Amino acid sequence: MKFLVLVMLLCAGCSCTVSFSPLTTHPSNRVVHAPVKTTRTVTKAKFVTVDADWLDRYTQMEKENNYMIRCDDQIKSTGDRFRVPQSVIDHYSDLQKAKPETRKPEY
Repeated sequence: MKFLVLVMLLCAGCSCTVSFSPLTTHPSNRVVHAPVKTTRTVTKAKFVTVDADWLDRYTQMEKENNYMIRCDDQIKSTGDRFRVPQSVIDHYSDLQKAKPETRKPEY
């Protein structure tokens, strides 16, 4: 009887448990950010009303700098004034800052 109790204690004390750790593809402390969702809103083109003198100065500066833009087609006449898109206004301010092209005379 003592032998049977001894065998039972040995068997109970010698049992082992085998467990496997899960395989991970990245470290557990790695931060994964979600992609940012960007939305673009389409706005109507802003138009500004200018007079004929402004338009004359604008076309003269374009010729001096030899730099035309596509939005020049969108200039529309409204009576004695003109409606121009905001991109033309921005181009006008850029032309004011730019120096006209000058060619060196060849001797």
